[in-house]
Amino acid sequence: MFHKEPTDTVLIAITGIHGNFFSNPFYYNIGDTLSDNGCDFIYAQTNDAFGRIETVNVHTGEKEIIGSWNERFSYTDEDIEAYLDYAEAQGYKHIYLAGHSLGANKVICYLSRHHERRVENFCCSVLLTLNI
Repeated sequence: MFHKEPTDTVLIAITGIHGNFFSNPFYYNIGDTLSDNGCDFIYAQTNDAFGRIETVNVHTGEKEIIGSWNERFSYTDEDIEAYLDYAEAQGYKHIYLAGHSLGANKVICYLSRHHERRVENFCCSVLLTLNI
């Protein structure tokens, strides 16, 4: 999260496959630029941000393996919903959703299934062509 001065605006960026701070330092530039201009920035890593990690499912308590090796597009809703819930709980009044690469597909998929009142606007870059 990039945050400098109190603001009521945030951009949540949903990453693509393997999108994480370690693999794409360009997100630091985006975060710094936005926060310098009165917009907080949440770099939203999703369940496919790393190759393979072990985690615990918060609903079942069971161990599971997540990551890009086993991308489950159905987890999109849980990932994005958690970031939106966080932004709302922090008091942001203007929430923007962005997606890059597979993250763009996730944003479009999420917004097509949910009439999300919290998202004021969205933008996408470099969408992937998916045959699902």
